[in-house]
Amino acid sequence: MEDGGAYLLLREASFLADGQAYDLGGVQLWAEGAAYVAKGQEVWAEITLSPVTNSPNPGAFDARRYWFTRGVRYEADGQVVGVRGQASYTPFERLRAHLLDRVEALWPEEEAQMLGLLLLGGGDVDPELRASYQASGAAHVLAVSGLHVGFVAALLSLLLWPLPRASLGRLLCLAAGLLGYCLLAGASASTQRASLMAAAVAAARWR
Repeated sequence: MEDGGAYLLLREASFLADGQAYDLGGVQLWAEGAAYVAKGQEVWAEITLSPVTNSPNPGAFDARRYWFTRGVRYEADGQVVGVRGQASYTPFERLRAHLLDRVEALWPEEEAQMLGLLLLGGGDVDPELRASYQASGAAHVLAVSGLHVGFVAALLSLLLWPLPRASLGRLLCLAAGLLGYCLLAGASASTQRASLMAAAVAAARWR
C-alpha cells in the first residue's frame, strides 16, 4: 500500500512504561511501515492498544475466542519506528511472496490485494474495507477456506483425468497438490481441515 501499512501478528510482544517492560503475549497489529517488515524480525512501534473484541452482530464470528486460542489477547494500531534482525522464510513462503508480487504487477492495487487474499491468503486490503467486512460479520470471506480448497481439488481432478479414477498414482498426485496449495496459502487451520477432508474423500475412492 502507498503508506506501507499492513497487519502484523506479533507472537511475543511487550511494552515499555517508566523504563519497565511488560509482557503482552500475542498482539495483532496494524501499523504504517509494517508492510516492509519481514517474518522473524523484531519490531518497535508506537501503538494504541486495546483488547480483542467481537462484532456486535448476533451470531457473528467469535473473533475474541479465535484469537485467544492462538495466544493473541490484544489488537493495536500505530506506527513502526524500528526493525531489527534477519527475515526467516520457508521455500513456500518465498514462492507465495513471488506470486503476490506478480499479482500486484498485473492488476490494479485494489484488485491485486483482493486476489492475493482470496487465492493465496496473503497481501493486505485497505483497512477501511477490512473494517467494513469485520463490522458486517463477513471477515471470513477474506480468508482462504474450504471453498478455495474445493476449487483446487476440482482443478486437480480435471488435470489428472487421464489416470484411472481409483488408481494410487491419482491419489498421491491429488494429495501432493492439496498439500502444496495448503502450504502455499499459509496452512491456516481451515485450509488444513479442508485439504485433509478432500484427501480423505479421494482416499475413500481408492481400492
